[in-house]
Amino acid sequence: LTELKLNIRVSSPINFIPRFCAELKLSGRTQNRAASILKLANKYRITAGKAPTGLAGAALYVAAMQEGERRTQKEISLAAGVTEATIRNRYKELVNHLKFNMSQ
Repeated sequence: LTELKLNIRVSSPINFIPRFCAELKLSGRTQNRAASILKLANKYRITAGKAPTGLAGAALYVAAMQEGERRTQKEISLAAGVTEATIRNRYKELVNHLKFNMSQ
């Protein structure tokens, strides 16, 4: 068995935020808030082992609600190319671990 010495870069969820925001017609404020959420999630190691598109979508879902630009889980899942269940599960993880109050 031959060992392959490949350096594979893992995509950062933050890299997907601008494209998803453009597709969902979300503001720069929401984009910046989503990036901040992802930086905080990364700091607390919530992102480890999770698909970057699902994390980006969930961060946008949280950010959009916080900024009053609500989008449905379905709209975000379509933009992110993941299932609604993925958005829902990553959303729950972000809210629970980062202690966001989402009762709006």
